[in-house]
Amino acid sequence: MHTLVADPHGLTGVVQDIMTTEVRTTLVGTPIGVVADTMAEFNLRRIVIVDEHNHVVGVISQRDVLRHFLLGQDGVESEDTQATDSLDTTPVESLITRHEAVTVLPNSPLLKTAFVLATNKIGCLPVVGVGHELQGLLTTTDVLRHVTGHARQGVETGFQFYSPSGVSKAKAPAFFRRANGDLVIPLPCVEDKSVLTNFALLGYDQSSGRILVKFISEEEHDQTDGAIKVKHDNENAVIRARGFVSQFNLANKAKVFDVSAQEKGRYLVLTPRRVVQPALEPVSQD
Repeated sequence: MHTLVADPHGLTGVVQDIMTTEVRTTLVGTPIGVVADTMAEFNLRRIVIVDEHNHVVGVISQRDVLRHFLLGQDGVESEDTQATDSLDTTPVESLITRHEAVTVLPNSPLLKTAFVLATNKIGCLPVVGVGHELQGLLTTTDVLRHVTGHARQGVETGFQFYSPSGVSKAKAPAFFRRANGDLVIPLPCVEDKSVLTNFALLGYDQSSGRILVKFISEEEHDQTDGAIKVKHDNENAVIRARGFVSQFNLANKAKVFDVSAQEKGRYLVLTPRRVVQPALEPVSQD
């Protein structure tokens, strides 16, 4: 029997050297039908499920979703067309097969991480911080590219190179205007511009400071209490949010937010952006 030993030169470094930082996620409670639509639209092999604090709950693959539609919720093959309905409202976390998500820290050695991928027969590992918050994703493809030299090596590792097209597509953060409390959401944050309407509902999560933006139609506006007018220009969607800011006492809280889209952009989740304080310069003793 031959013992296979990984080439230490091909698997040097740590996870954060080659992990992907742009990860497609979905929130706990999202209907499987919505997740299936997202995976099909963006050709996603897998999607990470997170809770309202961006903590990893699990990972599901295209195979998991397809098995659900073919076998139904009870695991028995069914010819019922409802089982394959894209409006299936079963919560996505019901597809998770592991009791606890297998994750990895960004400073974990690649050699050990590759062993975890191989022995657990999984295609990816969510990369999490010490608080189990999602920071990235490491796939078997990432590891293979690193071993074969198709990933950036040496001094280039960790850098993103300038691209004019990348500048034009960059997503600026959402923010509150100090003068009047307007909530400004850059249009690049909304993947499908057709979901933009002239009204929206705003929700607030006290524990995390996150804001939920739900765009609603003219018909829904007539029957919905709390709908706020939305103005559009060539670059932004502007929501008159002064009353919202006042109700939840947001004037002295976070002003800048990272934006993630749910359900093709009809729902936007705004997460407070952490402000990194610059290091203080040493005081001269002279």
